[in-house]
Amino acid sequence: MRLLRRNRDEGGLRIFYAADIHGSDTCWRKFLKAGDFYGVDVIILGGDLTGKAMVAVVRGPGGTWRAQFLGRVAEARESDELRALEAQIRFNGFYPYRCEPEELARLDTDPAARQSRFEEVMRDDVQRWMDLAAERLRGSPVTCLVMPGNDDGDYVADVVAQSAPAGNAEERLTEVKGVQFLSLGYSNITPWHTDRELGEDQLSEKIERLVKDLDPAGRGQARPHDRHQPWQRVQRGSAARVDRHPHRREGSQPPVRGGLSARDAGRLRQRPRAA
Repeated sequence: MRLLRRNRDEGGLRIFYAADIHGSDTCWRKFLKAGDFYGVDVIILGGDLTGKAMVAVVRGPGGTWRAQFLGRVAEARESDELRALEAQIRFNGFYPYRCEPEELARLDTDPAARQSRFEEVMRDDVQRWMDLAAERLRGSPVTCLVMPGNDDGDYVADVVAQSAPAGNAEERLTEVKGVQFLSLGYSNITPWHTDRELGEDQLSEKIERLVKDLDPAGRGQARPHDRHQPWQRVQRGSAARVDRHPHRREGSQPPVRGGLSARDAGRLRQRPRAA
């Protein structure tokens, strides 16, 4: 659907919603501009801020740096060339990490150290994004709501809580122009075992606690992160098979059907009227 620029003074509440940008620097910068570009009152980043991979940018001889990503080896010299290489890595949703050859060799053989360094790099990059948001939105009438998703570690929630323009929007009530917002970044159980997954009963408890904070006389918007549709057994004649996905481990069993927690929470309490 094509969005058109509109004047936010025309009345009502206009919202721009995005999610699953997974480390893309370009997407984050466009998100920060969306409020003014589309004339909306609220911009929401509904989770999964972090990327999927760290790319080592290794120091070489004579002031050169080398990185291997997207199936090729890229080489750059100090200053502008190096910054351009790192920008290209970030454009693809990866994290550039400058290191010496000795450190790269150590990280290659120490999975715990590698994971720790990866989380450190992701934390620093999320902090950089929050600093950019504070700079770009300073003095703006646009409200920016950010929350972590199921693919974001708990450290992301900490950085967002401390540095996002409106703090961490997750699991708390936020009101803008009389409209109440509730956000939850956890997902139901997925085949990928991401950082923040909960069973349906646990999700139901969280959602019900959130819904209790709503003023039933007001208007509300519920903003859960994506509800993953799990794989289900299907019958083909007399043979049963499991739907396949490239990320699902061979031989693993599909989880139960998702989405029950959100549906049941709606039954327990009258849904607020959508804005």
